[in-house]
Amino acid sequence: MERIEVNNEQLKKLLEFKELGLATIDIKPKNDEYKLASLDDVKLHEYVVINPPHDNKESMGLLESIAKNGQIEPVKIWEKRGTKFIIDGRHRYLVLKALGAEFIKYVSIPSNTTKDELKTLVIESETGRQMTPAQNAIRAWKDYSVNHNVTKMSMRNYASTYHTSASMLSRCKTISETLGSNVLDDMFNYKTVEIAGSRYKSLNQVVSHIEKMKSVKPPTYNVPESVSNIVPMIDALKNNNDIVGLSFLKTKISRFINDLNNED
Repeated sequence: MERIEVNNEQLKKLLEFKELGLATIDIKPKNDEYKLASLDDVKLHEYVVINPPHDNKESMGLLESIAKNGQIEPVKIWEKRGTKFIIDGRHRYLVLKALGAEFIKYVSIPSNTTKDELKTLVIESETGRQMTPAQNAIRAWKDYSVNHNVTKMSMRNYASTYHTSASMLSRCKTISETLGSNVLDDMFNYKTVEIAGSRYKSLNQVVSHIEKMKSVKPPTYNVPESVSNIVPMIDALKNNNDIVGLSFLKTKISRFINDLNNED
């Protein structure tokens, strides 16, 4: 579950806002333009993670606005088997929870809306945001990697849906298979990623880093006979952000174990 992170200065400001009260939030619907739901009865739909979270500046700006003026724009909710899922408005939901509100304004999405239509609504909800090309490509890759076996859509078709290119998705594939999906997650969430002490802002930069690492002869990692000696080695690699070294060591250990099993 996502949450709004605040530092000490922001926390002080947040407490000042809470002292103002939340009467502007917990109000009754007018002219059936929107409904009210208890925050305890609302969940985030799994599709909302298609889009990257707000950065700290965006989150605090939204928090200040809602704390001062209340929730102005309702979220969009799709209901299935009695459960209310937020399709558009996850950051408003998170801010309201951070402020201690009890209710959230919402408008309903028709219950017969298909999964593809819900996904389109989620994608379109972020159209106005400043999303980096890398973030846009990564969300397309996330969708492709999870669903392409079901949808039978090609990588090129997914790229077109998210207004990116197949080559960008290929870079995501290379990064995920070489360094792990956590590298893409960091770039998706924070717009940059740190690898082995260097910080990168684009997928092309990360792929170039991978190609450079492949051209260098990897160091020799001897698997210790005692398991207790492996832990300090792993800690050292983690402290140096040596993702390639960790991956190499993992492969080495797996082969070592397989050889032992074959001997038996």
